[in-house]
Amino acid sequence: MAALAAIAVGFAAIVASALVVPGARAAQPLSPQEQARRLQLADDAIDSARTLLARDEKRAAAQRLEEAEGLYKGILDGNPGQKDAAVGLSDVYYLTKRYEEGVKLLTPLHDREPDDHDVAHQLGLHLYRKGEASLAVPLLEQVAADDGRFDAAWLLAVHYYRQAEWEKGLPHAERYMRARPDDTRALALIGTYYLKTDRFTDAVDALDRYLAEFPDNLSARINRANALFRMGDYARAGMAYETLVTQNPDRARLLYNLAAVRIKQDRCDDAIPLLDRFIEKTKNDASARYFRADCLMRLGRMKEARAAFEDASLDQANNPWIEYSLSKIDFAEGKTESALSHVRKAMSIAPTEWEIASWLGTLLRRTGDPKQALTWHDKALELAPDDPTKQAGVASVHVERGRDLWALDRTEDALAAFERGRELDPESSEARLGAAAAQTRLALAVRAADPAAAKARLDAALALMPSYAAARTNLALLALDSGDTAEAERVIEGAPEPSLGPDHAAVLAYVRLLKDDAAGAETALKTARAAGKGGVAPGLAGLVREVEAHLAARRGDWQAAADAFE
Repeated sequence: MAALAAIAVGFAAIVASALVVPGARAAQPLSPQEQARRLQLADDAIDSARTLLARDEKRAAAQRLEEAEGLYKGILDGNPGQKDAAVGLSDVYYLTKRYEEGVKLLTPLHDREPDDHDVAHQLGLHLYRKGEASLAVPLLEQVAADDGRFDAAWLLAVHYYRQAEWEKGLPHAERYMRARPDDTRALALIGTYYLKTDRFTDAVDALDRYLAEFPDNLSARINRANALFRMGDYARAGMAYETLVTQNPDRARLLYNLAAVRIKQDRCDDAIPLLDRFIEKTKNDASARYFRADCLMRLGRMKEARAAFEDASLDQANNPWIEYSLSKIDFAEGKTESALSHVRKAMSIAPTEWEIASWLGTLLRRTGDPKQALTWHDKALELAPDDPTKQAGVASVHVERGRDLWALDRTEDALAAFERGRELDPESSEARLGAAAAQTRLALAVRAADPAAAKARLDAALALMPSYAAARTNLALLALDSGDTAEAERVIEGAPEPSLGPDHAAVLAYVRLLKDDAAGAETALKTARAAGKGGVAPGLAGLVREVEAHLAARRGDWQAAADAFE
């Protein structure tokens, strides 16, 4: 039996030797030192190849890549699981666009070590270039934040750009730009990301830097103009679009964009011809027809505007803004019932539009129903967006709400509403006027009982609006009541205009009479009379008659003096 076993072993050795290719030897694992040396040589070859590719020296780069490939494969022959060599070889495959081979090489490694970022990075790159984005993106997301992996960040930025997923892609675009700040070409991509994520100042800055090197890139120029428009820089946006329209007469959309700028600049006379050209080129674009009609309305060309809106409604039956605009035209023409009908229809089409709700409230108050008006203005504020760019519009709703409260004799609440309007839009003259009027009404309510409180409110009203005649007149009368003629003179003579109306003129005439300035009193009295019968407030009629009587007596016209007192 022992002899038989020996024969079997010898036969097995003969068979095994017969399976070896003549002249070939089984690969032996390299020593750690030799493996490290070859890895360094291969890595240097890869780096050299990248530099050569950047200089467009493709043949020399191919030779260096071939060297690197041989070195990496030599390591893997002796140690198939050596990760650094596998990752390096996959880099060679990537640079030579052999993505299928890269995936085959790396997939077993990733299955074994799913948290290894080097493997995930390379596998993600190969899968993406191979067209398997759904598998690649999670791997690239896993490693994109790592230092030095800007190529993963770039691929993700491009991927999300193509998918129009701006919020997802922007961090990757920014990460890439931090790693490669000198890559001017990438500024066009990140500039677009900034535009799409409402970072308009950053968009303009990035696109300006890009266009400094590539001034003829039309897409970048259009995106820059769009960003200027969106950030509210209508002067620069207008100049940019004017140049684009001149240089690209066949691009109809540029006409529309320039028209939008002109509308924002309150230059509807210039916008209408641009919209006409755009409509002609695009065969009756619906939005352009609407804005053309809106421009006609803004210019006060109501008959043309009505016809234009009605024409636009033929293929925009459910456009709430057409109904809203027709309501405004009807109201301007005194057709209140029709105006209400149109705005109610607009509200039924678009129940969440705060501007339409506000207009419905305003119409209801103007047609005598301030209580219902208040309900709609409250609703408008509930619907209004929390958007800094809309603050002026929201402020106007607070002003309208204040007017509702004024009509309901809720003056303290009205004052609070007007003040809220001022807070949102400090430039609103309507909010200042409302607050000044409310302060004046509240002053008159306490004038007899608490003159000091009344004076404080009237002072506040004039601080808000120095030209508000009612506050100035009543403050002067308050001084006269206390016998302080000098203060009355200071107040009434301190008006920013020669005359603020008949009431102011009446008090001014009285003060000048007290100063023994008959000529000045006569001049002021003429202004008060010019308002016509009933022009002076009833409470001042007696004061006017007194001035008339004294002036007549000074002239020796005793009959006129007597008539004035009758």
